[in-house]
Amino acid sequence: MRTILLYCILLFTSCTVNKGSILALFDRIEELNGDTLSPEVFLGNAYQIIKVDSFFLIVDPYEGFLMTVANISTGEIKRTLRIGQGPNDLLQSIEISQLLNDSILNILETSTNSIVKFNINDVIFGQSPTIIEKITFDYEAGRLQESEDCFFALGYFENGLIGSYNKNGQKLKEHFEYPGKAAMYENPQQRSYAYQSNIKISPDGRKMVQAGVHTDLLCFYRIDKSDITEVKRYFFNDPNVIFQLGLDLSDIKEYFISIHASNDKIYTIYKGFSDNERKNQPMYVLCFDWDGQPLKAYKINNNYLYSICTNEAETELYLLSTEDNGAIIKYIVLHK
Repeated sequence: MRTILLYCILLFTSCTVNKGSILALFDRIEELNGDTLSPEVFLGNAYQIIKVDSFFLIVDPYEGFLMTVANISTGEIKRTLRIGQGPNDLLQSIEISQLLNDSILNILETSTNSIVKFNINDVIFGQSPTIIEKITFDYEAGRLQESEDCFFALGYFENGLIGSYNKNGQKLKEHFEYPGKAAMYENPQQRSYAYQSNIKISPDGRKMVQAGVHTDLLCFYRIDKSDITEVKRYFFNDPNVIFQLGLDLSDIKEYFISIHASNDKIYTIYKGFSDNERKNQPMYVLCFDWDGQPLKAYKINNNYLYSICTNEAETELYLLSTEDNGAIIKYIVLHK
């Protein structure tokens, strides 16, 4: 399998959207189409990408390593972050939680409910990256994000969408009630799965966004030390997750798949269909400011998109596609 970089031009398109959909917030949707560039990178089970200068960090666990580091300028490729039992090895990891202050890579190690920290230059250039800190949390936490004063996370919470933790991993409080028909779910595990989300904190640590996977919940927050204030919330559709014998996960509609955050904007991949409805469906990249105002919507004729990032100037979008042999797709955004 190999990665392809696609150079894309921007076209204008019109489409019919459901008024009960977040797509209806946008006056115009622009279509992106592309051509092939290089270099080639083997993809095994890739599911997340981050761009750092000319490097891509690709979360792709196979053959004993978690990550591929690919230099787009030189074509240099290496595997790093060993999975195993050694002192600087990782156990099962779900994601790169965060690139913190452009220098520290936070990795969520789910099997130990911990954040593992590496120096980003050590990951990119070092032969055997060394763990510089490991913080274990006293209450199961997912999608962990770190601000200047605390951590925020999702989890099996009784009374809130989001939990906050101090820098030692101790739970502080739960924030915000579940919306919609959350009471229909019997326990926190069911409710957490039905309202599963991604969260992302801005690089300056002052703002956070939450985007639902099984519901189109989209919330914008301001961070004040260990507290958060909701600025804007969109919520059109309850989750269609019904826990019963023979539940087919391919029938569950998915909405926001991945988020990228800058200090000015957030970008999210929007799906809007179940895997069983995938045929001939486009996906979208939606851009908002941190007040929750819709800015741009891009239609992508690829329905296997899984992760998103941008270059520093936000003039290029990079999307990870798992279609066929897999690809990192590059889109040029003509109107920032």
